[in-house]
Amino acid sequence: MDALTRRNALSRFEALGRERGVPLTVQRRTVFEVLLDSTDHPPVEEVYRCARARAPGISQTTVYRVLDLLEHSGLATRIHHPDRMARYDADTSPHDHIRCTKCFRVVDCLERPAGIPPVPPETAGFEIRGYTVVYEGVCPECRSGANDRADEDAS
Repeated sequence: MDALTRRNALSRFEALGRERGVPLTVQRRTVFEVLLDSTDHPPVEEVYRCARARAPGISQTTVYRVLDLLEHSGLATRIHHPDRMARYDADTSPHDHIRCTKCFRVVDCLERPAGIPPVPPETAGFEIRGYTVVYEGVCPECRSGANDRADEDAS
C-alpha cells in the first residue's frame, strides 16, 4: 500500500473513532497498521502475532474485537472460505482474490479472468450490495515445488 493510501486509511480510522466516540488506543491503531502493512491477507492468528510484536501487552481478544470493528466500519474486509480460516484485507476497494489450494496463500486478483459471468444487478428479489469472489488454483511456488522445499528445510 502506498504512503498516501495508508495515510488516508489512517485518517478515516481516526475520523471513525471521533464519530463513534471510540478512543484510538495504541492497540486499535496497531492492529489496523498491521493490516495496512500486510499484502498477504493474514488470518487472525497472524495479525495477533504481528500486533503482539509491536505492542507486547495486546491480547488475542482485543485483536478479534478490533478486526470486528474494522470490518463493520468498512475499513477492512473479511475474506471467507468454507474450509479455511477467515483472512483480513485492509484494501476495501472492489477486487477479487485468488487462493492457492496447496499452501492456502491469498493474493489480490485485479483483473477478472475471461469467461467469468458478471454480477447480476438483481437476483431473486435481492438488491445486490456487494459480492465476494475467491478463485482457486495452485500458485507458482507450489507448482514449481518451491514450497515443498521450504517445508523440507523447516523439518
